[in-house]
This record gives sequence, structure tokens and C-alpha cells, in this order.
Amino acid sequence: MAEQAKVIQPPRPLRNKVKRTGGPSPEQAIMRALNAAEDLIENYQGWAVDDLTKLWQAFVDMPAAKEAPKRVANMFEIAHGIRGEGGTFGFPLISAVADSLCKFLEERRALTARHLEVVKVHIRPCGRCSVRN
Repeated sequence: MAEQAKVIQPPRPLRNKVKRTGGPSPEQAIMRALNAAEDLIENYQGWAVDDLTKLWQAFVDMPAAKEAPKRVANMFEIAHGIRGEGGTFGFPLISAVADSLCKFLEERRALTARHLEVVKVHIRPCGRCSVRN
């Protein structure tokens, strides 16, 4: 015969951990969040350049890589981060390009020369960028 279910009461319910009074008003909390987001947006362009540099380096290293699946996964992870951050910080174009690259890399374990050309089109540095060919 099956055992009967036991009901376990947690020793410290969440309501005992949360203050019931004090703290910022909802309006103050929203303003704090908006100010924090503005600070992050100011730093995003530097982060984007860093991420694109990492992505370009992963691309350059790819043909000589012995661990192709790990390298492809690394490129996917970098592009995935760029995709999310671009959309979050108001850069929809970089987000769309990174999304396209993610979809291209998603199921691949290795990249042929033709695949590398597709990747290059997504991430090729422009003449004005700090990343060089």
C-alpha cells in the first residue's frame, strides 16, 4: 500500500523575511531602476565592442581549432549575449544581426569554409571599428 503524503511546513515562511513597512515607494523604486538602467546604457557601447572583439577572435581562431564543437558553442554564447543586450539597451540592429547568427550557429557542431563565410558576413568589422580584419 502506498504511503500517505506528508505536508511539510517550511520553518520560516517568506512573509517573515520581508519587511512590511518602510522601503522605497513604488515610484521611488521605479526611478531608481530607470537611473540604474541609464547608467548601464552609457556603458553598453564599450561592452558591445568587447563582445564583438571576442566574437571576431573566435571566428579568426576557428579554422585552426581542434575542438570545433566547443568553438562553435563559444561563438553562439557570445552572439546570444549580444542579442539580448542589444535589445535591452536599445540597439535593435545589433540584436537582429546577433539573432540571425545565433539561429545559424544553433544546430551546428562544426563550420565548413562556406559556413565561415556566412559567419564573417555577420561579424566582419567595419573600417571605423577598433576590431581589425
